[in-house]
Amino acid sequence: MMIMAFLGSARSEQLKFIERLAQEIAPDYRVKMVNFAGLPVAQRINTIRRCCAEGIPPYAVLAFTGITTEEEIIFLQKRRASFVVMPGSLPRVLMTGSIEIDHSFIFAHIDPQTLDTEAKRRTYQDPETAFSSCLLAEMKRNRGTVNAIC
Repeated sequence: MMIMAFLGSARSEQLKFIERLAQEIAPDYRVKMVNFAGLPVAQRINTIRRCCAEGIPPYAVLAFTGITTEEEIIFLQKRRASFVVMPGSLPRVLMTGSIEIDHSFIFAHIDPQTLDTEAKRRTYQDPETAFSSCLLAEMKRNRGTVNAIC
């Protein structure tokens, strides 16, 4: 199972990205989306824990939208999630420096060619490329190890 956690941009943009991702990787992989819209922050960690424990098959992608807190990011880092950062307003937690933006963070947009600068168009990945980056990272992390248990 691959975990993709979405940060930044409007929730509607995250949902559009995930819908496109699901179309592009089907039928080989399937996406299970967990939308945190309206879910109190106190319930989010338990929701992540429960979703990870449901026995999702290896060909599935578990996509969490609206990740905003340091606690959520740290919890997901322990489960070897990939973090998909979309353009727009970033969660404050990424601006404070308390979370290191490392190789598990990728920058993505539904159509990078529509972004306003050449640097953004080169940096941001489309859904299929973002999935490939996450899949390669997942394969590297899992070499010789057992998948993390949530």
